[in-house]
Amino acid sequence: MKKILFISDMFPHERNTIDGIFVQHQVAEIAKLYEVRVIATHFPAAKKIMTIRQDGLEVLHIDYPQSNICFPLTSIYYYFYVLPQIKKAIREWNPDIIHVHDCRHLPELWTMKWYLDKLLIPKYLTVHNIKTLASQQKLVLRPLYIMTMSKAYRNWTHIFTVNGFLKDILNSYASSVTVIGNAILTRSIVPESEVMQFQNVLPTSSFKIIAVGNLVETKGYDLLIQAIGRLYGQGHDISLIIVGNGPQRAKLQALVVALQLSGRVILQAALPNPIVRNIYQYFDAFVLPSYAETFGIVYLEAMDAGIPVIGVKGQGIDGVIVHEINGLLVGPRSLEDLCHKIAYLMDNPADVAPMVSKANVTVKDYMMPRMIERLAAFYNSN
Repeated sequence: MKKILFISDMFPHERNTIDGIFVQHQVAEIAKLYEVRVIATHFPAAKKIMTIRQDGLEVLHIDYPQSNICFPLTSIYYYFYVLPQIKKAIREWNPDIIHVHDCRHLPELWTMKWYLDKLLIPKYLTVHNIKTLASQQKLVLRPLYIMTMSKAYRNWTHIFTVNGFLKDILNSYASSVTVIGNAILTRSIVPESEVMQFQNVLPTSSFKIIAVGNLVETKGYDLLIQAIGRLYGQGHDISLIIVGNGPQRAKLQALVVALQLSGRVILQAALPNPIVRNIYQYFDAFVLPSYAETFGIVYLEAMDAGIPVIGVKGQGIDGVIVHEINGLLVGPRSLEDLCHKIAYLMDNPADVAPMVSKANVTVKDYMMPRMIERLAAFYNSN
């Protein structure tokens, strides 16, 4: 049985139990076919190394600091603290394949690549994150990012991306790039007692919207809350629950209070994925106006649950969601468009129902077994 070492900066950990949960799901499924170990790196954090069993996997978690002087200097911490642990794990376990998931090209990829290029085994990379791209960096740092990207993205056995936009960018650096998308597991049933509390968490007569994800600025939650406020002010019986943790919680809560939406908009702490998958059914729509989303697996989960979804044009989910066919798309950061599309869902149930049916067909192409088959074909070809 081949041995595969996964290295990822997106993996659930003690401070964020849903971070990179989709990576954990993929790896756990692959572990049914291969012998697997995981190295999960996290920053910014105090230095800490621990090995635990997680979803049946042996996971080495490495926490390390971030440079307070200049972000790229975090590579120094990675080189002296993280990389020796990676070398040690490879030397002792001797994997047949290395598969890196989503590590930013700085500090992780560029730093580890100097070592990985010396290894004469297949090396795969899955790129999820748009933050790896030089165009997203501050102007003063762009030359550094452009200079280091070539080293980070060349000489992989194969690179996988979650959308075509990333593939087009990486084609400049690598000759073997494939869009593989993302995937979800079949929904597991949880005891009714664990989810019933969410059935009536919002006003029962209202049009109930759910959004799920980390509370960060680029998710567009402030726009979503403003849209709820505007529509409610226009007489629509509407409500919203946002499920997630993150640094924007206090700011978003203050916005809820300022717009007098207490009771209409609820910020719910992050929930385990099986719980989230089983509460979508209690809501009328999933809306996430994220304007920096490379894929957005939560959209697939909502589509699988049978509720209409709204995403954002030009983001990773655009193409999976086909506007007015299996969902709706809004312009990035457009409050007017967001309000219009939500109102459309509320006012046109007969037109929305066929979209939901087609979304249920779409999501079948993004179930986990299909992705694992594709990955296994690459692993077995070497």
